[in-house]
Amino acid sequence: MEHYLGVDLGTTCIKAMIVDETGKILSFCKNANPIKKQDKKARQDLFYLIQLIRETIDRCISDSKLELSKITLMALSSQRESFAFFDSSGYSPLFCWQDSTKPKDLNLSSKAKIATLDTLFFTHLTDKKLFVTDTTQASYAKFEDTKAQKAEIVSSVYDFGTYRGIPIKASVADHPASLFALDHPAVLILGTGAFLLNQVEEDNNKNGNGNDKKYLGIETVAGKVRYREGCVEELASILQNLVYHFSPQRTFEEIESLSCATFHSKGLFYHPHLKELKGYSSSIGLCEWTRSFIEGFTFCIKELIDEMQKKQHALFAVLPVTGGVSKSNYMMQLLSDLSGLGLRRARCLEADILGAIKLASKNPLEKLLEDERVFQPQSNNILNDSYRLWKETFYGNN
Repeated sequence: MEHYLGVDLGTTCIKAMIVDETGKILSFCKNANPIKKQDKKARQDLFYLIQLIRETIDRCISDSKLELSKITLMALSSQRESFAFFDSSGYSPLFCWQDSTKPKDLNLSSKAKIATLDTLFFTHLTDKKLFVTDTTQASYAKFEDTKAQKAEIVSSVYDFGTYRGIPIKASVADHPASLFALDHPAVLILGTGAFLLNQVEEDNNKNGNGNDKKYLGIETVAGKVRYREGCVEELASILQNLVYHFSPQRTFEEIESLSCATFHSKGLFYHPHLKELKGYSSSIGLCEWTRSFIEGFTFCIKELIDEMQKKQHALFAVLPVTGGVSKSNYMMQLLSDLSGLGLRRARCLEADILGAIKLASKNPLEKLLEDERVFQPQSNNILNDSYRLWKETFYGNN
């Protein structure tokens, strides 16, 4: 029996999971990954992060009750764009992908090295201490305009060394890993942010501006995969803050039930993309606050879908959804009703981990990736009216 260890170096969580070749999950561990934010800066303590990664992996192995020799391979997925630099004097913090600081602004010399999180993992936690990154991570990294030394670019399937004797066979950025796992030309990822990925046919690997960016995915038998990505940067963190600040004794599921308890938000509207809140009055209660935030994200994701369909001259009928926020049945049904799309949710929502394992092992993991639920659009006039008023509130009558 083969056993696979998958690790996700995420933005807000470090996760590790061990599954066997039949798709049975033997252990799953995660630890919160703190981010220090100030103005447009978003940084993480690199050495704390490295220790957190080690602790998460080791606890996952321990919880599985497996001997190390029984774990066939390890596969890694990592947050994109986040980077750190270092030289003989020491290391910088990790500049999170949400940080507005660009590598070219740091005026690094050729004595420094600059790397994404996957490379830093190999440098600190493997036997080989490699200075490499894979093609998907390199597609996100914007290191061309800095003089610092860059990691060697290798295939996503490669001999990345070992961790505690476990061979590391694959490393890939989290989003292309999810796209590969779900085997669909478009995927909606609802985690730290809301990301819509859609494959493109043209052979163009140059990044555009704003949300119009094209990236390299995992190579398949059909050749190189390229995809476009649009996003709403903050999702999970704001919804978590909603729970923490308004009703910390409740779970998010209980907060959702409060949202269902009111038909509308009484004119209170939130726009996560613009980071604006309008329409507050003294009659607003917790139910209206909750509904305004959940609807605001739903409306922005609807705009994201419409924008992508317009760019691609395509009409989506069904979208696979993954990520922690997609656990919300309420929000998924709202989005299905508003967009008119069927939303497919797999049994296991750790699509990035499963994509990395699937790539390394060549095991399709069909049991874990089969549909757990499909949300079908229903008529919802109240939601449509709220969307119309939301657009009028933030965009006027245009």
